[in-house]
Amino acid sequence: MQEADENNKSNMENWLNKLNTLTTQDELIITCKDIYQNFNAQNYHSNEYNALNHGLLQHFGRALDLLTIKILSKAQAKISITNIDVLLSIQAKLDSYEKVIMLYGFFNSCKQLDKNVGRAEMFALCFSLLIESAKKSKEEENEYLFLLSVENLISYFKFYGAENESIECLAGVWEMIDLHMETAIQGVRDRLLSLFAKLVKNDTFATRVLLPSLLRRPWNDKNKFYLLAELIDEQNYSTLMGLNDPNLRDENFFNGICLSLKYRHLFSPSQAIVKILLKQEVPKMRTVIAEMFVNGSFLDKKYMIEHWSAMWNVRDKEAIFSHICSILDVEKLIQDAKLEHEAFVNLVLMRSLFSKQILQFDQNSIVDSLIQDKWANLAGSRFVEAHVYEIIVENIVADRNSLEFLKNFISVRYEVQDSAFRQNLVKKLPQMLLHLMKIGIDKSDVRQFLLFLQDEIFLPGIQSQIYQAQIFAIKLLQTFCVLFFDGKCDNPKKSNDLQFGQLLIKENLWNVIHDETYHIHLVTLACNSHFDDVRALTYDILTKYMTVKYTYNEDVYQSEYPQYHTKLLIHISDKEKNFDLLIDHFKTALKVTENSLQQMKNDPLNAVKNEINLYKPLDCLNAFLNLDANLQLEMFESDGELIEVVKCVSDVIIDLINSKEQGLDFSKLDENLEALVAQSNVKSTNIDKDKKLLLHSFWHTLRACSEVAANYGIYVIKNRDQYAKPMKRLLFCSDIIINILVFCCHKGSIESASNAIGRLFNYFTKNWIKQLQSYAEEEIESISNAYMNKILRPLDKIQTLDIRCNRGLILLHMQVLKNDMTIGRTMRQQCLKIFIERLTNLSESDEPKPMVPFLISLFLHDLSKYFNDTELTDDVIPFLEQIILISFSYIRSCYWNIKNASLTLFGSLIPKIMKQKPKLDNSSDEWQHFVSIHLEELVTNMPKVNCHILSELQTNLPTSSIVLYLEFLSNIEVKDPNDSRILDITYTYRARFWKLLGNKSDKVRRLAALCFTQFHHYHDEIPRAVIAYIPYIFQSSCSENFKHGLILAINYLMKKLHNYYQFIDWPEKDAFNKKLKTTFINSYKHDDSSISYYTRCYLLKLLLFLGFQVEDRIIRWVLYERPARNYFGYHEWNNLVTEILENEKSILDMEKDVSMDEISISFSEAL
Repeated sequence: MQEADENNKSNMENWLNKLNTLTTQDELIITCKDIYQNFNAQNYHSNEYNALNHGLLQHFGRALDLLTIKILSKAQAKISITNIDVLLSIQAKLDSYEKVIMLYGFFNSCKQLDKNVGRAEMFALCFSLLIESAKKSKEEENEYLFLLSVENLISYFKFYGAENESIECLAGVWEMIDLHMETAIQGVRDRLLSLFAKLVKNDTFATRVLLPSLLRRPWNDKNKFYLLAELIDEQNYSTLMGLNDPNLRDENFFNGICLSLKYRHLFSPSQAIVKILLKQEVPKMRTVIAEMFVNGSFLDKKYMIEHWSAMWNVRDKEAIFSHICSILDVEKLIQDAKLEHEAFVNLVLMRSLFSKQILQFDQNSIVDSLIQDKWANLAGSRFVEAHVYEIIVENIVADRNSLEFLKNFISVRYEVQDSAFRQNLVKKLPQMLLHLMKIGIDKSDVRQFLLFLQDEIFLPGIQSQIYQAQIFAIKLLQTFCVLFFDGKCDNPKKSNDLQFGQLLIKENLWNVIHDETYHIHLVTLACNSHFDDVRALTYDILTKYMTVKYTYNEDVYQSEYPQYHTKLLIHISDKEKNFDLLIDHFKTALKVTENSLQQMKNDPLNAVKNEINLYKPLDCLNAFLNLDANLQLEMFESDGELIEVVKCVSDVIIDLINSKEQGLDFSKLDENLEALVAQSNVKSTNIDKDKKLLLHSFWHTLRACSEVAANYGIYVIKNRDQYAKPMKRLLFCSDIIINILVFCCHKGSIESASNAIGRLFNYFTKNWIKQLQSYAEEEIESISNAYMNKILRPLDKIQTLDIRCNRGLILLHMQVLKNDMTIGRTMRQQCLKIFIERLTNLSESDEPKPMVPFLISLFLHDLSKYFNDTELTDDVIPFLEQIILISFSYIRSCYWNIKNASLTLFGSLIPKIMKQKPKLDNSSDEWQHFVSIHLEELVTNMPKVNCHILSELQTNLPTSSIVLYLEFLSNIEVKDPNDSRILDITYTYRARFWKLLGNKSDKVRRLAALCFTQFHHYHDEIPRAVIAYIPYIFQSSCSENFKHGLILAINYLMKKLHNYYQFIDWPEKDAFNKKLKTTFINSYKHDDSSISYYTRCYLLKLLLFLGFQVEDRIIRWVLYERPARNYFGYHEWNNLVTEILENEKSILDMEKDVSMDEISISFSEAL
C-alpha cells in the first residue's frame, strides 16, 4: 500500500510540473484529460470505489479533486483564465464525469465570483449535470457522481445566491430535491437539505411555492418535518403566520406536529421543527407541550420527554411550567399523589423535568419526601422508575439521616435489573458524598458509609453468584480506583471528582486498592466469574490500578477460566521483563494439553470426571496469541508446534462425537456419547448426566480450538513477512475451524467456530487483501481464489442431507459474506455470484438426484441467514433482483425443504427492502399501512421482478403463492399516478387486484383490498374512485366474496384518505361527503339481492365510519334487511347490531338457534 501511495505521489508531482509548462488553452484541456485517464477516473463510477466514497473525498477521489484545484489555480496563473467563459469552453470537451469533477474543483478553488458574469450558463450546466448524474446513479449505481452534482449546485447558490434566481429555475431544483429525498444513498438527504436551505432564501419562492406545497402534505411524511424546519428557520414562523394559510392555523399545524409522537419514524424528524420553534420562542409551541403534559396519554408524555425535552432551555422550562400551573392545581396533584398511582407518576415526571421550578414552588421538600416514602412500593414502567431513582440519587436531603437512607436504598436496589440505574448510582455516589461533606456531614460518618460499601456491598458482591451484584461491586471499585488515581493529577474538567479523589487519598477513606485480601478475591473473581464483562473489567482493574503479587502453579487448570491466570502472568512478566516463568507456563500448558489428549483418547468420561478438560490449557495457550508488540510467539514455541497440537485435539474430539463413516446426525451424536459412557472404566450411575458432562467438555474444547486457530491465523497475518509460506499456515488454521463447522452439529460448537472464522476472515480481508488491492492484482486473485476454494470445498464433504445437521455450512458461508472488508467487497460479490449461478443452474446439474434439493435448500438458507443478520449494502444491491427472482422461482417447489428455504429467504429480504412499520398504536380507525417503496422504484430498479409478479398474478396460482405476492405488493405505493412510465402498469395491477377481491380466501381478499388501495393516489384519485366503486357493492351480478372484498377496499381507501387529510385543510371535504352519502343511498335502493350477514357486518361498520347515524335511512335499511340465504356470520352480525342498538333485542326474528357448524359454512356453499 505504501509503495502504491509513493507511486501516486510521484506521478502527481510529474503532472504538476507539466502544468508549469502550459502555454495554451488546448494544452490545458489535453492535460486534464490525460490526468483523468492516468489517475483512474473510472473509480468515480465503479462498484469497487462505492464502498469508500461516502465522505465525498477519499482515495483517488481526493487526489483528483485536489489535483483539479491545482490545475485551475496553475492555469489561471499561466493562461490567465479570468472569467467563466473559458471554464465553459474547457468543460464542453469533457464527458459528464469529468465535467462534474471539474466543476467541483472549480468551486472549491474559487473564493469569489462575479455574479454578473456567466450566471445563466453556470446554472444551466450545474442543473443539467444534476439531472444527468441522477439518471446515471440509477443505471450505474454511481451515487458519488450525484452527490458531487448536488455539492456543485450548493456551491453555485453559495456564490450567486438564490434571491434573484427565477422561479422556474428554482422550481426545477425543488422538483429534483423532492424526487430524491427518499433515496437510500447515504448522505444524500443531508446534502439535499443543505441545497433546500439555499432555496428558501428566496422569499417569494419560499412563501408562494414551497410553503403551500409542504403544508398540503400528510403529517406522517418525515420529509415534511425536515423541510419545514429549514423553511421556518430561514423565514421565521411569525412572518409566515401573516400569510393566513389555513394549514398554519394552530389547530392544524401544532396538532400535526404532536401527531409525530404516534409514529416511530417521525420521532427524529419532529425534533428538527420543535427545536426551531422553541428557538424562535413561539408561545404556542410551549403551550402545546404544557397541555400535552397535563392532558396527554402516558405514551404521549413518555415520547415527548424522550425526544423533545433535551431541546428545552431554562426559559422554555419556566414558560412550560408556568402554563402547566395555570391549567393544573399542583398542590392538589401533590395530595392526590399520596393515594393515586397516576397522580404520583405525573408528579415524578414533573419533578424530574422541572426540578428547579418545583424546588422554588415546594420549598419544604414535600415532593422529594413523598417520592422517597413511596419509592419502595413503586410498581410501574422502567421509564418512571428511572426518573424516580434519578430524583432520589441527586436530591438526598442534607442531614445525617441521608446516609442511612442511602444505605437502605443501595442495599435494596443495587441488584435491580435496570443497568442504567446501577450505572447512574455508581456515577453519582462520589458526588453525593462530597456534597454531603461540604454541607456539614462529619468525615467519620462518611468513613462509616464507605466501610458499609466495602464490607456489605463490595465484598459480598464479588463473592456472589448473581450478575447484578458482581457487576455493581466491580463498577463501584472501578469508580473509586479512577478517582483515587486521577485525584493525583490536575483535571479541571472533573473538579468534583478531583476533589473527592484528593479526599480519598488524604483521609485514606478507601483501602480496597491496597489490601491484599481483596486482591485475592479479585483474582478469584477474574478467573471464576461466569460473566464475560465481569471477568474483563476485573482483569482491567487488577492490571491497571493494583500491584498484584501472583505465583503460578499447575492448580490454575482447576479454575473455571484459567486463561485469566495466564493473562495476569503475562502482564506481570512483561512489567518485570522476566519471561522465564512465562516460558515455563507455555511449555507446561502445551504438555498438559498433550497429556490430557492422550487420557481423553483412552477414556473420555474418566478424564472429565477427574477434572481433565482439554479446553482449559487451550484457553491458556490462546492468551499467548494476544501478546503485546514486544513479545513474540517464537519466544515460546518452535515452528508451528502449537497449531499442530490444536489440529490433533480438534480431530480427536470430532472423531469421538461423530464417526465420519456414519455421517453427521443428531441421533448418531447421542449414540456415540452413550457408547463412550458405556465403554468407560468408570461405572455410570446416571447416563444422561454423564452424557451432558461429556458433551459440555467436548463442545468447550472445540470452541477453544476454534479460538486458538483464529488467533493463530491472525498472528500469522500480522507477521506474514517472517514466514516463508504464510498462506499455507493461514489455510491450515482455517481448516481446523472449517472441519468443526462441517463435521459437528452441536449448536454451541458451530456458533463459536462461526464467530472464529468470521474474525479470521475479517482480519484477512482487511489487513492483507485490502492492502494488496492498490498494486498487486495478480497476487490478490491467487490468494483470494485459494481462500474461496477453501471456503466452498466443504460442499464435497457433506455426509447427511439434513439442513439442520449442516447448519455449520450455512454459518460458514454467512461469515464470509458478512465479514468481507476488501475495497468494493470483491470476495462477497464473488461468493454471491457462485451461489446465484449454482441456484440458477442446479436443476440441470449432473449431481445425484437426492443431492440436488439439498444443495438448493442449503444455498437458499445461506442467503437467508446473511440477509437476516445484516443490512443491505451498496455492493449487494446489484444482486438483489436476481435473488428475489430465485426466491420466487423455488416457492412452488414440490420439495418441502426447498419451499421452506425459499420462504425463509423471502421473509429475510422483505424487512430489508421495505421499511419498518412506523405506527405505534393499534387504533382501528386509522390507516395502519405505510408505503415502503414506490411503484416507480420497483419498475426502474427491479423490472424483472415486476414482470414476473404481473405474469404470475395472471395465472391460476395456489392461495399460498397469491398471499406471498400480495404481501410484497402491499408495501408498494403509487407516488405519481400521472407518471407515463407506470401508467399502464398501474392499471394492469389494479385489474389483477380487482379480480382477486372476489377470491374464495378471506386473507387473499384482505390483501387484495390493501394492494388495491396502495395503488390509488391520495387526493388525486381516491375521491373519484370511491364514488365509482360504491354501486358495485349492491349489484346482484357480483358475487358475495367480491362484495366483501370491495367493501374492505372502500374502507381502506377512505381510511387512507382520512389519514392524508388529518390536520390539513380540505375545502372540498363537505361536498365530497355529501356526494358519498348520496351515492350510497341511491345505490342501495337498486339492490335486488340479499347480502349475507358476514358481509353486512363490514358494510355496517363502513357506513358508521363514513359518518352515517343509526337513525339514518340507509342504516335502518341495512339493519332491517330481509334475512339472508343462510346463517353464515349471523352471530357476529347479531352482536354488532345489539351493540349498536345498545340493549335492544335482536331485530331479526330467527326461528331457530344457529349452531357453530352452520356458522362455519363457506361462502361458496352459502351461494
